[in-house]
Amino acid sequence: WLTGANECEWAGVVCNADGIVSRLILSSGNLRGQLPNEIEAFASLTAFDFSANQVSGTIPTTISQLTGLQFLRGEMNLLSGTIPMTFGELAALEEVFLSENLISGALPRSIGTLQRLSALRIDRNQLQGTLPVEIGALPQIVVLTMSGNRLSGTIPDEIWEQSPRLEILKLGGNELTGTLSNSIGNMQSLRDLDLSSNRLEGTLP
Repeated sequence: WLTGANECEWAGVVCNADGIVSRLILSSGNLRGQLPNEIEAFASLTAFDFSANQVSGTIPTTISQLTGLQFLRGEMNLLSGTIPMTFGELAALEEVFLSENLISGALPRSIGTLQRLSALRIDRNQLQGTLPVEIGALPQIVVLTMSGNRLSGTIPDEIWEQSPRLEILKLGGNELTGTLSNSIGNMQSLRDLDLSSNRLEGTLP
């Protein structure tokens, strides 16, 4: 990256036909430091993968300017702070992987606006608060995993009633309470369910 070469020739950088950076694939590169606010400069970015590094600090709110971003992978880093409320402005998002970080706070309700989202993995962080009912408004969601956090409250009925494509749901290792909804029987696509190590009660529907 410290050479005089065109950025399209840099390791981990992929450009589109117009010579504009469209993908940053920087996984397992021993990267350190924080994500810069200037990330918004990559206005044509569709994929950003910085997984398995040592990236710290918070997710900048300016990431919401990447309106064409489809794939975000930042798992296995040292990210902290909360998920920005502006996350819901990333309307093109299809996959978000942020597992194994130090992310805290509540899951923003704005995630429910991501109508193209098919996979959301935020396992093994420090998320707190309740699951927003808006998370059940994701019509394309197939994979939803948030095990190993500090989530509390009940599982919204909307997850069982409005997620027809959901195949994998993992919420184990949290502090969820209440009973399972009878609507769980509507989940005909569900093949992998983990609700272990919570405070759920009652009988199986």
